[in-house]
Amino acid sequence: RKLWSNGRYKSMLAAKQQERIRWRCRRGMLELDLILARFLTNKIDTLDESQAKVLDRLLTYPDQDLFDWLMARKVCDDASLRPMLELIQTRE
Repeated sequence: RKLWSNGRYKSMLAAKQQERIRWRCRRGMLELDLILARFLTNKIDTLDESQAKVLDRLLTYPDQDLFDWLMARKVCDDASLRPMLELIQTRE
């Protein structure tokens, strides 16, 4: 993240790209909506292009798979998605 002169952090992703990600994070499962909303609130400004692409790929999976991975009920077979799942799971 880069700091603006007013003390706020400059997002690494364009506003339009952030909005697209926010829209894609709206899911059919309330629990998943809550998890992803918290993640977006806390972390969207820190994501870079490569992380956004991984998140995009992650969001192509069905809700139940995402929920099981985020709740650590199952392990995601795709190792390239695991760092993003861990980032979403952090509560910072």
